[in-house]
Amino acid sequence: MDTLNFFIIVFIIATFCLGMWWTFNTIRKIDAQKNYCALSLSSIAKLWRRAKYVPEDAKERESLYLYRDFLRKFDEEGGQYPVMVKDGKVRCMTRKEYDNVCNQNKIQPFSILLIVISAIIGVSAIAVNISTKSVWFGILLAMILPIMQIVFAVFIIRFNKDKDSYRDGIFMALKENSIAFLSITKPFIIVDAYPNEFGKNKKPLYATIGKLTEAQVAETRDYIIRQKEAETKVVVSSVDNTAEIQQITEEAIKKTLQQSEEKIAETTTETAIENPSAVENPTETPVTTEGNPAAAETPTNTEEAASEPENTDDQKPSIETMETLIRNLIDDTLKAEVEHEIQKVEQAKYAQQQPEVIEELQPLPVVEEPVPEIIEAPAENDFSLDAIGQALDAEIARRKQSRR
Repeated sequence: MDTLNFFIIVFIIATFCLGMWWTFNTIRKIDAQKNYCALSLSSIAKLWRRAKYVPEDAKERESLYLYRDFLRKFDEEGGQYPVMVKDGKVRCMTRKEYDNVCNQNKIQPFSILLIVISAIIGVSAIAVNISTKSVWFGILLAMILPIMQIVFAVFIIRFNKDKDSYRDGIFMALKENSIAFLSITKPFIIVDAYPNEFGKNKKPLYATIGKLTEAQVAETRDYIIRQKEAETKVVVSSVDNTAEIQQITEEAIKKTLQQSEEKIAETTTETAIENPSAVENPTETPVTTEGNPAAAETPTNTEEAASEPENTDDQKPSIETMETLIRNLIDDTLKAEVEHEIQKVEQAKYAQQQPEVIEELQPLPVVEEPVPEIIEAPAENDFSLDAIGQALDAEIARRKQSRR
């Protein structure tokens, strides 16, 4: 009997080690399921949330770029896309659908093999010790493995619960943010989900159930064509700044006129302070004396003086003329400032490139230019290269001699 109990204890220890190995392997699988495409799914949740803020007039233009960003999320991990397509309708998968597509079935917290082994060992331990008085020892040996499985199952259930809550949170974010994104990128998803209808012979990227109608195929093709044309089309729009330039010019004119009026008012005030009699009686005629006949007014001069105030309005420049002059003045001022800035930049460049100044420069010796020799022109019938060169040298020498 003792020998049989020894073998039963050995089997219990071996089963315990097997249960430990199965438990850690199961926990590792749960952790792999928890982190399966977790980073990609989280980034897609943010991407779909961003699609909510795309303006209505920009959805057709931004849809292709959002779709490319969506596909780029899974380039590294190679996971399945959390999208379901059925009869042309696109939606986000549920957690159960996604787990079924990715073969991530729910992990059970117990093993049938371990249960069968524990039952066999327990029955054997009780049967061996039932004929003797040590029945309780057999029952104790039979209860070791079930208690072990219960402890292991508690750990597995805890890890499963953490994984489920984590994955449910990710898919809840996808569900809340998928409507705007899928409404924008729907045509491109349909193209990849039904490759045979759109001229491609490959495996669909998305889970596909049902078939498309001819109207849906035509609508999707038209949308893709418009997108491709919009992607390659360059839109050039001219900006008309005439009104803005005119407004700025008018403001500058008003400011200049205001400054002119202020200066005139200041000048008048200063004149009034220096010569009060001129301001108090501006129309008073100067007094003439007998000793100054030139200052005496003749009747003709009086008529001319009387007619001058009448023509003062005609001699004053018009408002349009004043505006034109002020505009020209502003333009000249701006041009002068731009030229001044350009000169500053050129002077700075020249100062950087300028070599070191030599304190004392020696006068250069005067070198007299040698009198060029008069080269005779070649014969008129000679058209060789040497003859043409001699003719040119002779002509240059002749012109230099004539200048002297």
